[in-house]
Amino acid sequence: MKGHALIWDMDGTLVDSYPAIVPAVREVLAGLGLDRSEEEIHAEAIRSSVRDLLDRTAAEEGLDPAKLRESFGRLNDSRISAIRAMPKAAETLAPCSGQATGALSTPTKAFPEGKAFSA
Repeated sequence: MKGHALIWDMDGTLVDSYPAIVPAVREVLAGLGLDRSEEEIHAEAIRSSVRDLLDRTAAEEGLDPAKLRESFGRLNDSRISAIRAMPKAAETLAPCSGQATGALSTPTKAFPEGKAFSA
């Protein structure tokens, strides 16, 4: 009998998208004249979320948060090739081999707004 699995990856379990996200956030902020280190951005993104970081920055700078998120999205999408599988991701997914599997992931163009995909 074929089973089913749903995998929810909030980043850092199966994929590491921070090598794409952090430079994109830094570039967007630099375009506003805001100098933030990659370490600072990474820590804040992990502590809350990239969306919260961008929305908080927009509020502090009197900007439209949707436009700031859109700018980030364009840059982030262009860096999608920087997203890497986490060590042991294949081993983690191995028990699902041959199953009807869906995955829900956070920030990538391939899975916008947390939509599911089938593998």
